[in-house]
Amino acid sequence: MKKTKTIISSVIAATTLMSACSVKATPNETVQTQPETAVVASQETTATSVLGAERESEAEQSTNTGSSVSAQQEGTPVEDVQALFKEISGINFRGATGHGGLQTEYWEMTINEDGTFDFFYFKDNSESKTEWGLAYEANGTFGNVTKIGDLTYSVEVLDITPKHQVGEIFRDNKSPIDYEAIDCDYIMVGDIFTYYQMEVDSSTLPSNITTDYRIYRSSLPEKFDEYCIYNTRNDIGFLTNVNAQPE
Repeated sequence: MKKTKTIISSVIAATTLMSACSVKATPNETVQTQPETAVVASQETTATSVLGAERESEAEQSTNTGSSVSAQQEGTPVEDVQALFKEISGINFRGATGHGGLQTEYWEMTINEDGTFDFFYFKDNSESKTEWGLAYEANGTFGNVTKIGDLTYSVEVLDITPKHQVGEIFRDNKSPIDYEAIDCDYIMVGDIFTYYQMEVDSSTLPSNITTDYRIYRSSLPEKFDEYCIYNTRNDIGFLTNVNAQPE
């Protein structure tokens, strides 16, 4: 602040001196003096410009510091994706609306060691009145894996490709019934999923994950005993339920 006052004082003094010099004239010249109010206004404008420039410089330094801090909080890129997904390779992650016979939607995902995945979505066909179930099958790839917390990772959907055209009738090898292929926006390219490893602190999980968990368990443990993955765009969660049994 002392530096700023010194600069302003110097500018005002210099401006006053320049104004005083400008009123001198030879005997044959008419003296035209600058109105006092104009001199004061000029001094104030110059001082304000100096102060404003200094504040802008300080603000820029603050912004640059904030940007670097924010970048550090984004997480640490994971180079060895195969090591991360190896422990869950082949395990089904599942989710549903409703429970048992009341389910109107059901979805599952299997993640492979290399980050590729298979996705299946089923929707109750009571609205369409068709004789087939309504379903969507696709495969895709996870990438840009980043560690964002203790046992917590961020993964991005790099690509996803439907296996059937909308309206096509197909049979899933896991079920004896036929399905009519539909579109589904539960997973889209660019979606960011949060992957939680087993033993993560349960208090860090989204509420929709813990609610689904309580369908199988009456209480929530301090350390979560399932793997789960969660789409941050649409609040859709997937649980492995490898240790859970309906009560």
